[in-house]
Amino acid sequence: MADRLFRFGIVAGTARDADQWSKLARRAEEMGYATFLTPDTLGTLPPLLALSAAAAATSTLGLGSFVLSVANRRPEQLAWEVNGLGMLSGGRFELGLGVGRPDAGKDAARLGMPFGTVDQRIRRLEEVIRQVRRWPGADGPHGDRPGADAPGTGRPGAVGSGTHRPRVDGSGTGRPATDGAGTGRPATDGAGTGRPATDGAGTGRPATDGAGTGRPATDGAGTGRPGAGGAGGPRVLIAAGGARMLGFAARNADTVALGLPPSTSEDGLADPVRLVRQASDDFDRLELSVGVHVVGDEVPPWLAGRLGPDLPADSIAVLDGSPRQMADRLLRRRDAHQISYITVNAMYADRLAPVVELLSGA
Repeated sequence: MADRLFRFGIVAGTARDADQWSKLARRAEEMGYATFLTPDTLGTLPPLLALSAAAAATSTLGLGSFVLSVANRRPEQLAWEVNGLGMLSGGRFELGLGVGRPDAGKDAARLGMPFGTVDQRIRRLEEVIRQVRRWPGADGPHGDRPGADAPGTGRPGAVGSGTHRPRVDGSGTGRPATDGAGTGRPATDGAGTGRPATDGAGTGRPATDGAGTGRPATDGAGTGRPGAGGAGGPRVLIAAGGARMLGFAARNADTVALGLPPSTSEDGLADPVRLVRQASDDFDRLELSVGVHVVGDEVPPWLAGRLGPDLPADSIAVLDGSPRQMADRLLRRRDAHQISYITVNAMYADRLAPVVELLSGA
């Protein structure tokens, strides 16, 4: 099984002014968080603009959308903007995508975009991924894209030409592309080897660290962060909750963010992770993520209403206890379910910081 080293991300969407926003991003960087993430709602800052400002205020912090609703933008426009943000951030941007939260249709309507059915939004998600990965300039030429960073920068390193990214079949199923011969078999490398086609070296293997360990490539900075998507654009995170989306994410994402209700217990993680494992052609290459809604014992009244009255004692949405106790719980979760990327609302960033210090890159 691949090593899954811990990463932590802060989710933030508003600020009093530009200065406060920049300070929030710099504070996340200082505390050792791996990523600074923005949601996609009309009640928060425009995500890609906000991340551009955060990029200008920081130097090593990863930046990500969490997550963009694919119904809100045309795929070509999004690919263009994502490519630009990748350049402006020095390759630190990670693209988070989803088919839209339950009330996202209202935002799409205000933007003059059709929300569509679930099937239509999944097909749009496929198209967004294709456009982003093939957009002119997605592989460079600027030398500060993923893979160009010196050790110690904290920026994601590219996993190189051997990155194994399945090609979707364009039919709205999210399945890998087949050989076109009616066999249903995955497309091969065309060299007569029978190996699945990849986007680079034709080996079908994930890039490793080059040290003979067989471990996935990291950023080379000692942080343990996964290598960036490299060839074909940024790393892609897909938010998924139901079986169909979990399968799609397993086949097409670098990171799968498990969108599960707060009532999910630790044991309740087993089934979603099993579905991801079964659907993925290479489970070891995937990073799995879960969001924490509350850190500590006190829950603000406005948040308590959203969490609901029936939270189990071991709800995945809540972390409490001492920093060591919280860290140990996350270690047990990783051992049991391979979940290593933890996100938290910015309001709890300081409270979770001691845990970040204990576990980041471990």
